[in-house]
Amino acid sequence: MLVPKLRFKEFNDEWNCKLFSEIFEFIQNNSFSRDMLNYSENSKIYNIHYGDILTKYGEIIDFNMISNIVPKINNDISLLKFEDKSYLKDGDIIISDTAEDLTVGKACEITNLYYKALAGLHTIPCRPKFKFVSQYLGVYINSPSYHSQLIPFVTGIKVSSISKNNIIKTIMYFPSVKEQEKISELFSLLNKKIELQQRKIEVLKMYKKGLESKVFNTLSKSTNNKIITEIADTFIGLVTTMTEHYVENGVRLIRNSDIKENQFIFNDNIFLDENFANKNCNRKHIIGDIVTVHTGDVGTSAIIDEKLNGSIGFATIVTRVKNNEIANNKYICWYYNSSIYKNIIKNIITGDGRNNLNMKDFNKIKIPLPSIEQQEKISNLFENIKSKIVSCEKEYKVLIKYKKYLLQQMFI
Repeated sequence: MLVPKLRFKEFNDEWNCKLFSEIFEFIQNNSFSRDMLNYSENSKIYNIHYGDILTKYGEIIDFNMISNIVPKINNDISLLKFEDKSYLKDGDIIISDTAEDLTVGKACEITNLYYKALAGLHTIPCRPKFKFVSQYLGVYINSPSYHSQLIPFVTGIKVSSISKNNIIKTIMYFPSVKEQEKISELFSLLNKKIELQQRKIEVLKMYKKGLESKVFNTLSKSTNNKIITEIADTFIGLVTTMTEHYVENGVRLIRNSDIKENQFIFNDNIFLDENFANKNCNRKHIIGDIVTVHTGDVGTSAIIDEKLNGSIGFATIVTRVKNNEIANNKYICWYYNSSIYKNIIKNIITGDGRNNLNMKDFNKIKIPLPSIEQQEKISNLFENIKSKIVSCEKEYKVLIKYKKYLLQQMFI
């Protein structure tokens, strides 16, 4: 029987299937590139670009929610003389026919459209020949089940593409109207939860950034400012070639790309031979060291904990506080990660293609240093905000994982 692996218990009938060409008709898109068009906020003609489909939107383009971010083109431009049927309607599907990876074929369903809108360059706009429940098709066409049909037709190496002639060969599977309604309601609710979680994360990050600016700006004007070398020893990690000393198990190597804001994230586990590491023991980290990006996302910093005690950095900057009763390493790390500090760095970094922070310049930067009690309170404040952000991000990942599971199981 044509049924999905997972469905609502009240349904047990077989799903329908039809060729794409039996369900959709293609409508004209606006094939002019962005640099050929004039954009105006006062216009009421929206232009949906394929790149926006790939990066900005989910399965649904709800104009009640996103009309402020969809670009609009001048309605008096002579190039834009389209037939009425070319303008998008609720329920239309726009498929991206080009991408730099296998996301080609990503689609969006139009809902709550109150103005004129056109599908832009490198898109394939489609109109259902008969009515489906709102948002069902948008979710279905983005499901792994349907997308697996497109993959064999994708062409290109650096840039992937798919043609109308191949899309019409695919098969569409769909249940009864009532089951479509249940599926649409489920994903609509799930998408709202995901969107709400995204907003929570964005608000917390904005709050944290604003608080950092306020706190550190105030401190820099009202407290003692110390050059970092007055309160800490600084040095740079190894800069020699080390690939010949890589081993499966040994001393952890920390690279600039492993350093994120107040944490280390290792996508690749690289270890050094212990004999080689011991010969460079003066470069080994100890608990409490602040490790800072020297090349790349300059200034981003994290603190060495017990698990990373004895590790070595590759071309990273290390700050080792001299006296914990005068300077709090967590406070300094938060300051390094702040937009205030990074704005200072922007004016002194070197390098044409990749940012690089000179050690001499790093050692000249002043740090606002209030009392040790204030430093601890400030670091605890930012740590609490960061914990809330991390917690929200974990919940967001759970929702995304659950949605991915449903997309894999609820469609044929």
